[in-house]
Amino acid sequence: MHEIASNVYIEEQYHGVTLGAIAAPRGLIQIDAPPSPEDARSWRASLMNLSGGMERALVNLDAHPDRTLGARAMDCTVIAHEKTAGIFRT
Repeated sequence: MHEIASNVYIEEQYHGVTLGAIAAPRGLIQIDAPPSPEDARSWRASLMNLSGGMERALVNLDAHPDRTLGARAMDCTVIAHEKTAGIFRT
């Protein structure tokens, strides 16, 4: 994970996706999810080391199936486009 600005991070270790995180006073804003539940748990554990409050939200930028699977393991509120939300529901 690389800090690219104060409290703004990117992660490029997961194949096919670049992840982001913003450590805010009330919690973390996560951008996209790793491709698998196992990777999502690993990413979530690395995020625990960042400062910020207890609340967490995940912004999913698209409905790609691998990110949908990984997002389910993130255990937080998911914010997504209507099409992506429909895929989560099914």
